[in-house]
Amino acid sequence: MLEARSQSLGQSMTTGVVAEKSAHLRGSTIGLALLDRKSDLLQQFKTNLTEAAFVAQSQQLVLGEIQENSERLINDLALVSQQASPEAIDSLSKQASFIFKDIVNSLNSHVAGRFLFSGTSTQHAPLINGDTILLEIEAAIAGATSSSDLINSIDAWFDTGGGFETIAYQGATSGHLRFPIGDEATVSFDLRADDKAIRDILKAAALARFAQDDSTSLSASDRQDVIETARSELIASKDDIIALRADIGAKEELFSTKATGIESKLHQLSLDKNSLIGIDQYESATEFEAVQQNLDVLYRIAARQNRTSLAEYLR
Repeated sequence: MLEARSQSLGQSMTTGVVAEKSAHLRGSTIGLALLDRKSDLLQQFKTNLTEAAFVAQSQQLVLGEIQENSERLINDLALVSQQASPEAIDSLSKQASFIFKDIVNSLNSHVAGRFLFSGTSTQHAPLINGDTILLEIEAAIAGATSSSDLINSIDAWFDTGGGFETIAYQGATSGHLRFPIGDEATVSFDLRADDKAIRDILKAAALARFAQDDSTSLSASDRQDVIETARSELIASKDDIIALRADIGAKEELFSTKATGIESKLHQLSLDKNSLIGIDQYESATEFEAVQQNLDVLYRIAARQNRTSLAEYLR
């Protein structure tokens, strides 16, 4: 009995709660079970919040990269528009190709095995690779002899029902990525790679890329028209990207507030649970020491008896 009590007290002193919960509560464990259930649910919400915050942070980083690429291309287009030499346009075309593919790669980012811009289809990249997309666009504009031909062909490719939807985009077309983060509270991520704001940037980058291409027969003035159109569309898309980033920023603020609330509730539950099964460290330590002393006395008595028995046997 003393050994069992010693072990029980030792466990209680280690964990901070009684070892025999049911006995301590005289069989009335419903309240404790409810506290544990609430705590488990809050821990799940906390995990969901962490995941949702990570998705938001990652999407924010990608949109930041897209915004930077867009700004860089706007500046390049402005410079080429002033120079308008074949060499400058050719250099612009190559730079725009690089930026286009970089944006596609950013949109195909994934974290912890989850693609960020595929909607509910998180196991699949939202877009095919950038090189393939550019080849598809090149096939669509082949033979264009004027700026309007090229611009209209690229517009059609990115519009509803065009090549972007039927060939390039591979993610979900409905539904949102959702995370339960509280009682009757769910956050949704509805930004996908087929969002109009993102399409518009990709389209403008494609225009810049094909301002100079062997598959078309454009005059110098036509190329200039394409460059101006690309620059105008990129400038027009600025506010849309800012709005997307602001929406994600609002989610990040919500997550921070929710996380603080959950931590507060978990702390209160811990206090409530401790009031039911917590131990008085001083009393437990005092009792543990007393039990250990009694055990030591018993061990010494038993050892003395064993030595006496051995001596009588040898005699």
